[in-house]
Amino acid sequence: GEPPTRIGEYAPDPDNPPGDIDPTQTVFIADLGIGYDQPIALDYRPSSFVTRRALENGIASIAATGGSTNGVLHLLGIAHEFGIDLDIDAFGAIADRTPLIADLRPGGRYTASDLYDAGGVGLVMRELLRRDDLLHAEERTVDGQTIAEIAGRVTETDGQPVIHSIDAPLKPT
Repeated sequence: GEPPTRIGEYAPDPDNPPGDIDPTQTVFIADLGIGYDQPIALDYRPSSFVTRRALENGIASIAATGGSTNGVLHLLGIAHEFGIDLDIDAFGAIADRTPLIADLRPGGRYTASDLYDAGGVGLVMRELLRRDDLLHAEERTVDGQTIAEIAGRVTETDGQPVIHSIDAPLKPT
């Protein structure tokens, strides 16, 4: 779920473990109820946070993590459903400026569980935000937090090998 997290569909909590390593994941999501009740009470609809800029954040996350073509298809489908003008050329333009910083499978050595142990999706956000042209930091997620707020709370595991510094990426683009 990284691109959906980046475009704001999921609450990107740094403590949110991937479902494949935590059998209590469904309980954990239920415990986030306050994060999902607030948008309903405020009439905060998906159209409030699924924007062109949020989709661009999703594209950058796919590029930075070596994501699959499924991510491309999903984001194009989401854009279509929301009436947002997005085409395949946007993916190329964003990928051309986005370094590969995650050593994740299938092309890399590590899994989503390893990413979580390293510091999670927020760590990817934090590294991408170190450059001004990769993410839209002010975009909000379903719980109202900005990408910058989430990235600012990340705790990186010392010596983790999964997410590389934006200054020393696996590949420059």
